[in-house]
Amino acid sequence: MMMPLLPRLAAVLAVAVWSVLPLLIKHTAFDANIALFLLLRFTMSTLLLSPVLPALWRKLPALSPMLWLGFLLLNAMNYFVQTLALQLLPATLYIVAFALTPILCLLALRIRLRLQAWLWTAVTLLACLWFVLAGGPTHHGELSVTAMLAMLGSMLSWALYSAYIQHFQALFRDVEIAGLGSVFGLLAALPVWLAGGLSLAGASAPGVAGAVLIGAIVPLGYAAYSYALRTAPVFAVTSQYLEPVLALLLVVALTTETLSQQQGLAALLCFSAAMLADRAGRQHATA
Repeated sequence: MMMPLLPRLAAVLAVAVWSVLPLLIKHTAFDANIALFLLLRFTMSTLLLSPVLPALWRKLPALSPMLWLGFLLLNAMNYFVQTLALQLLPATLYIVAFALTPILCLLALRIRLRLQAWLWTAVTLLACLWFVLAGGPTHHGELSVTAMLAMLGSMLSWALYSAYIQHFQALFRDVEIAGLGSVFGLLAALPVWLAGGLSLAGASAPGVAGAVLIGAIVPLGYAAYSYALRTAPVFAVTSQYLEPVLALLLVVALTTETLSQQQGLAALLCFSAAMLADRAGRQHATA
């Protein structure tokens, strides 16, 4: 029987949202004022998800304060270091390096990996290294310690976040978890912005518009993916493997960043190996 069209469209919409996100953050985040950028972003997403906030408030007492605090800290770390990494690194490098994240998620979920998954993970890592080395002096000049730590922090915090939300999934619907992430993103950005003296440095009309746009489309991506995952789970998961490919193509097509032939081959190998490592790990987890 042919799969209904709506779940497929929802999965494709989610892929489109996640694919364009690195490009938007890279070119709209305010330099040296990440807190204001995130404040605008999460104000918009919280407003859009406001219908689910009463349900969150009612369910609040069911979880311990330590769980809420942990979720707040993980949200803060993830969004701040993700934005910083995209400010400091070429978007192409960020997208390729982030291909290692799914295997980190499996490890964070305490899934013991078989040799096959580890071998594909090694190929992914080597392909990512090849991509960096093939970038030449321009890329090497941008690989500061701060940039690489931000990249690593972004990957690790997302992996930990993916494992941590299991504590909430039994009680909250997916859209409610998205609302929770928006509220906590706002709560994390607001005190940092206030402590910085309510600075408007770096803000511009295009930047503000970009922050608001990101705040609007991310909840849409969460909702679309959640719907696709419930109605067509296999297609929803496998379609996500197109995300880094599409993101890389968008960055190359719409910005001044370029890829050498070697980098293109390295990126293709990295994404393919990451997909196979992730698939081997998940098959093991469900065996």
